[in-house]
Amino acid sequence: MVINRSMMIKGFVISKSIQMLSVYRFSGILAIVILIGLMLSSGAMMAQENDNQLAFQYFQEKDFLKAAEYFDRLFTQTGSKIYFDYYYRCLMEMNQLEEAEKEIKKQYKKNKSEITYLVDLGYLYKRKNDFKQSIEYYEEALKNSLNNVQAVNKVGSAFISKSEFDYAERLYLEARDRLPGMTFRYELANVYISQRNYPKMVNEYLELILEKPEEIKPIQDRLLYFVSNDRDSSFFPILELALLRKSQNFSSTTIFPEMLIWLYIQQKDFGKALIQARAIDKRKLNDGVQVLSLARLASENGDYENALIGFNYVINLKSSLYTDAMLDLLTVNYKQIEEGTITNQESISQIEQNFQHVAAEFGLSPTTLRIIRNWAHLKAFYLNKPNEAIDILNTAIAISGIPFDHLANLKMEKADILLFQGNTWDAALLYGQVELENEQNPTGHEARFRKARLAYYSGNFNWAKAQLSVLKASTSKLIANDACELSALIVDNLVEEDTFSLALGMFARADMLVMQKQDSLANLSLDSIISDFATNTILDDVYYKKAQIAETNGEYQVAFDMFSKVTEIAPWDILADNAIFRMAEIARIHLGRLEEASELYKKIITDYSDSIFMTDARKQYRMLRGDIN
Repeated sequence: MVINRSMMIKGFVISKSIQMLSVYRFSGILAIVILIGLMLSSGAMMAQENDNQLAFQYFQEKDFLKAAEYFDRLFTQTGSKIYFDYYYRCLMEMNQLEEAEKEIKKQYKKNKSEITYLVDLGYLYKRKNDFKQSIEYYEEALKNSLNNVQAVNKVGSAFISKSEFDYAERLYLEARDRLPGMTFRYELANVYISQRNYPKMVNEYLELILEKPEEIKPIQDRLLYFVSNDRDSSFFPILELALLRKSQNFSSTTIFPEMLIWLYIQQKDFGKALIQARAIDKRKLNDGVQVLSLARLASENGDYENALIGFNYVINLKSSLYTDAMLDLLTVNYKQIEEGTITNQESISQIEQNFQHVAAEFGLSPTTLRIIRNWAHLKAFYLNKPNEAIDILNTAIAISGIPFDHLANLKMEKADILLFQGNTWDAALLYGQVELENEQNPTGHEARFRKARLAYYSGNFNWAKAQLSVLKASTSKLIANDACELSALIVDNLVEEDTFSLALGMFARADMLVMQKQDSLANLSLDSIISDFATNTILDDVYYKKAQIAETNGEYQVAFDMFSKVTEIAPWDILADNAIFRMAEIARIHLGRLEEASELYKKIITDYSDSIFMTDARKQYRMLRGDIN
């Protein structure tokens, strides 16, 4: 006989316990008995836990014979129905239907209150193709559970686990009629999800919101899952129609219009969202608060048309938000000019006049600071009135109590305008002043970058490169990226031979001319590089810059051709994926060549997997292919 360490320890403990019986009083004896009992029960629990793990392991491995043995033992030990359910499933998987029937009937005879055994029998007879018997057991289970909420939930879950969704639906609907105050809406919604009956599922959720408004957040989270995974675009119209109908039928509450706004925001359909927001605003007289918020969201997402509709609505209300809406409207107009959607000189002049009217109405103050910089930039760079722009900035800079960050930005704008005028010395001094005053923050880093860029414009490449190397570690991702791009341009094209440095110098001057809005002179300089330095490594940058100039001026086919040249010259250079993405955007938005755009987006996905444009390219490709709206 082999005696292991565990047996020796147990023997030692028991021996010691017997010796102590003669020494300790009754309380001591009782403590020892309890201790021994705990040791024995602990061993039993460990054995049971081991059986539990093995049972589920064998079940997952589809070794149903071994799994059945363990589940049967666990059920005998614990009496837990879950173990019997798995035991029963193992028998069904092994097609041991007679054995399964015998076991179910035996357990039901012992415990008539466990109605789910009737569902098990119904399912078993269905497997045996005895549909009459199956229906009888299902009907009996349904009838016997209707007077008890707990029974309804257990039997409903049993029906669902066997994919008997019609019976589960009947059960919950009849229980709703039978049991006061119980609606089983979550349960029915889950049934309808399983049935892919989304109209009924949505209706249950919306009715639940009417009954319990506090449930709106978890319900929105559930609905958002279906909106986000609406691959065939079938769910969105179901939810939208249901919400529109609820809005009409329950006009005394704004909860459903609010949900429509939420839904439209998910789709970035700010036009429809604003319609609902304005309707709510008129009913609640809340002075355009929600409309203003939505208009700002539309602006952030580049939907300037609807942003302007929202801002104009709030402006016309003449409410306390009038000033904010006016300033936001001018900001959107400025963005439209900057991004090239407004190019007509007459329109630009009209927008500049609107800036002037607002400045006259509200004055140059901390409140209007956020538009003053844009106004000055507009005057200088788009209307060629740099002196007037500097006058505006000087007046703003002199305002007392101006926040420090606003002051720095105004000074940097003034430095940009000085550079625009060709006054590089004063511009450099002002950039340096802002840098010194903001050494440890992103504004200081931005000033340092602009000072380095000015050095690059002036041909002082080595000094610019040194400054840019420091800025690559900036906490501002945007500044760091700009620094990396300009540094790469200098490093890639600055070599010892004079002719090559000359090409970089010509390119830098062309770059400055673009900044100064002298596009025709910039193009002449760039053309000279192409003709004089036909094999230079800077040629891809030259064509890219010419493409940017053409796109800014609305010459989209020229821009497309120039970007295409970039990909021919340097298909794997840092600018290649940028050029392909711009070609795709131009083809899609401006030239109407959707099939060509689709192929270009696809090229980014397949050939440039690490491109920063990957996400946008994939989205546009799927939209053009019809996968998403």
